[in-house]
Amino acid sequence: MISYESVKLLTEFVSFVAFTIIILLILFVRKYLENLFGKRAVRYSLVGIAVIWFGYLVNVLNDIIPYKTLKIVDDVLESIGIAILALTTFYLARGFSLKVRPKAINHPGEPIPSGAYYTTNLNGQEIQKLLSGKKALAITRSPKIWKELGIPYIWVSNVEGEKSIEPTKLAPLMHYILSNLDENTFVILDSLDYLLLYNGEKPTMKFLLSLKDNVLAKNGGLILLANPGSLPQTVWGTIQREFQEL
Repeated sequence: MISYESVKLLTEFVSFVAFTIIILLILFVRKYLENLFGKRAVRYSLVGIAVIWFGYLVNVLNDIIPYKTLKIVDDVLESIGIAILALTTFYLARGFSLKVRPKAINHPGEPIPSGAYYTTNLNGQEIQKLLSGKKALAITRSPKIWKELGIPYIWVSNVEGEKSIEPTKLAPLMHYILSNLDENTFVILDSLDYLLLYNGEKPTMKFLLSLKDNVLAKNGGLILLANPGSLPQTVWGTIQREFQEL
């Protein structure tokens, strides 16, 4: 007759093996998750999951070698792991706490049609004239420029605030932009080199081209302020192919 202890041990061992497989799968798609949620969030999540995994391991060992101390260690490890995951969730949620909305530009000028553009020499005032009558939102490393022009902005920065977002949070940034985008909205991006610094070339270009496609699909516009000297040649070549020069 199979004892209760044997069934319990088998159940916990199967759970441990299943949890281990889940961890291996997460490691297998780690790069994709980093592109989606940022390297820091994925790193914290893996730490939390690893702590919980050790808790599972101690739990299995406790059924083989029953000690009260092991049970306490098991509970402590799982509690710590869950706490780390909870803090990581809070960290991710901060990316959705932005309180910025696109605003119509009433400055007189000749508006440009919907499309994806880049410029190497136009300043904020000149861009403002090109967006007369349209809504605009700037993604920037220089918030003062857009604040003085009355254009709403999201500051790409590690400094926490209701108008800022960390540079590694490309997925939350994309979600926020598209959630507030309509057919008459232009996105201004002047922080490409900064995003490249924190995310690398492949994730950043995926973000940029996906943003471009989604903006155009909604009949909006994207203006990229770019300095060729601060960008890799491959990135600059892609920009020249995918964007129209102003």
